[in-house]
Amino acid sequence: MKTKKAPKLSPRIVERLLSDWLDGRAESSRSSDGRDLNRLAVWADAARPTFAVQKVLAAGESGAARLAGELGNWLAERYTASSAARTMATLRSVIRAGKKAGLITWTLSAPRKPESMEAMKTTQATTREAKSRRRWMGVECKACGGVTLLRLPILHVGKKPRWLRGQCEDCGAAIKTRLPKAAS
Repeated sequence: MKTKKAPKLSPRIVERLLSDWLDGRAESSRSSDGRDLNRLAVWADAARPTFAVQKVLAAGESGAARLAGELGNWLAERYTASSAARTMATLRSVIRAGKKAGLITWTLSAPRKPESMEAMKTTQATTREAKSRRRWMGVECKACGGVTLLRLPILHVGKKPRWLRGQCEDCGAAIKTRLPKAAS
């Protein structure tokens, strides 16, 4: 029994697929979809998202599953869990559109969660910890000479605080210091 051969996936055909797919998406999600497609291009070292999608579609069912696993692990190392999940969902949606258009005869059977989900959680915890450390500044107390961590203010557009105020943890004295230029 001969199987029906899929049409050759030229960049022009894949570009048309992506264009039709984006046209069918809600206006509110198009920018997110574009960002996800750009992540695919970065992952695939491709000049355009078209070439990244072409690489996945041309790999066949088992090759696409392998590539999706690699993509999931790559995303887990670089992005938050929700961003990684959204990019994977975008890839699955594009593959479904390719099947609907008759370009492929399979769907992506890759796991929805990347293998390194634990690594993703660890990376996110480390990122949150680093961000929280950046929001604090060590200030020397003039009364006792001890160093106290004071939380930096959250900056709002148009407002630039010049002073940091707090209380020494050792002696309880009030601390007031000018913020450095980089912090304000």
